[in-house]
Amino acid sequence: MGDPYLWSALAALFLGLALGQALRWASRFLGSGPARARGPARSARALAFAALALLPAAALLVYPSKASLADPELAYWTASVLGLGALAGFWPRAAGIPLAAALAAALAVLGSGLSGWVEFGGPGPLASLLPYEVLRPEDGALGDAVSGARGSFRGELELAERDSVPIAQSLAMASAEVAVAVESIELGGPLRLAAAIAGRGPGGRFYRVVGLVAPGAERALFPGASALLDPVAPLAPELGFEPGAPAARAEALLGFFLRRRGSSEGARLVSLEPARFSLDAEMSPLLERRRAP
Repeated sequence: MGDPYLWSALAALFLGLALGQALRWASRFLGSGPARARGPARSARALAFAALALLPAAALLVYPSKASLADPELAYWTASVLGLGALAGFWPRAAGIPLAAALAAALAVLGSGLSGWVEFGGPGPLASLLPYEVLRPEDGALGDAVSGARGSFRGELELAERDSVPIAQSLAMASAEVAVAVESIELGGPLRLAAAIAGRGPGGRFYRVVGLVAPGAERALFPGASALLDPVAPLAPELGFEPGAPAARAEALLGFFLRRRGSSEGARLVSLEPARFSLDAEMSPLLERRRAP
């Protein structure tokens, strides 16, 4: 209810339709015959659209915070919607139908691109890794021969929320110290509104577990459900996978699209002792410290 982009879009759309119908009526008013006879109907539609614009305009002044109304991008967004509404009102078939089809296609692409992403509801548990077997180089000759310099583990990863990978799955890696890697997307302004209309949630913040990573190049990455949004804000394949390093980030579309990739600190695995990970308020993965016995 407090999204200023929603109320400004509705007010600008109805006002633009009213303006388009009024201009259409004015252009036909000087004509004659059937075109002039349809003039009163167009003027009535213009008045109806103008009246409808008053409702979201009033909501714009009541529901959003006053600070959000000072956002300069909000003025550009409102002017753009007003112009599109005027075009649709003046040329309902030539402009209105193609604009509606383009909007529907954009919403479908955004909704499909967000499939496999989890809407972020606040800080909380992310995943738990239960190692069945952990081998380390210091365990002796067997550990050196089997696992190499970094050791190895076999275990089960359980996610707190279902994204594009199963909630629980068995994993094995050639490392006895692992971290969880997470990608996140933050949508602002009209993109957040579009995601809500597409049924992906009103918050505009989403994440997915990318996989498990270890110091060096050892990784167990999960395939994403959709890569449609990756080219919008591309990240280099090697960035964001080093345990405990700063997250990689990329912005696009005037800052309304922010993509991050980061990894938690590495957990030193112990057989049959779960390593737990969580998300903070910035959707960054954290390693939960084990309580002292």
